[in-house]
Amino acid sequence: MTDIMARAIPPWEAGGAQAGSLRLADGKLHILGASVPIDGRISWYPDADRGRFVPFNSYLLQEGESILLVEAGVPAVFDHTARQIREILKGRSVIGRLAVTRNEPDCVSNIPRLVRECGLKSVHSPGLMNTLQFFPADEADLQEKAFSHSTTELQMLNFGVGCTPAVPGGEIRISQERALEVVAVPLKVLPTVWYYDRTTRTMFCSDSFSDETAVGADARILDSVDERDALIARFHENFSRKFDWLARSDLSTVIGDMEGIFGRYDIEILAPTRGLVIHGQEVVATKTAALLAALRAL
Repeated sequence: MTDIMARAIPPWEAGGAQAGSLRLADGKLHILGASVPIDGRISWYPDADRGRFVPFNSYLLQEGESILLVEAGVPAVFDHTARQIREILKGRSVIGRLAVTRNEPDCVSNIPRLVRECGLKSVHSPGLMNTLQFFPADEADLQEKAFSHSTTELQMLNFGVGCTPAVPGGEIRISQERALEVVAVPLKVLPTVWYYDRTTRTMFCSDSFSDETAVGADARILDSVDERDALIARFHENFSRKFDWLARSDLSTVIGDMEGIFGRYDIEILAPTRGLVIHGQEVVATKTAALLAALRAL
């Protein structure tokens, strides 16, 4: 865990990012949070990114009076997030429910403050990992037990909230008319789910596609990407830094499952926990195709 997650940073250290949220899809999706400078405290990014900025993102989904927050974010940007929530809700700051894609610091660190300051009551979350996570996929019963929901419930109770399991194939209601679909993630190290919002055609993709950074603190959305070869090279660099075991693995099932996700869902927005939000159907298609090409090249 980096220092940027472990301690609250004064607002002026958070990169001077814009105070307001960003609205997408006619106000049905709001991008919250702020950017921080990339320095020695953040180990996920190469030296070439030093001096650039990376957003830490939360998302507010709104359907009429119904509200759902996705990802709690990190302490460094909580003051920005709380102010953005008040602006969106016109002075109110009540957020009753939260969905997280992982039980990791960049997704859950702000839960205690959301409880105290926003009245958070319940969290939708995947289970924590136990050793059965490493059994083969065809061992269905053992694989099912790989996610320990009871452990997650205890963690959330310690944070002061109740917990509802986020199970792939299930859904999380935003309103009577709108829901998030819980999507199984084929490429992961720790228990992770993605969420798909059909209304805004958004895939909340956890820490996948989190490599896009910005020159300035105000940038939050990416609507164009590098050439295919440059994207593939960047994926390979990320793999070697974080997932060197991929080069020694049989990735055929992973690649097939990823192709299934990108073929099945109509994705216009990739919404990671950190990094620029990738916006636009063609841009998303280019980025996802580069990921698949990078995996095939291994």
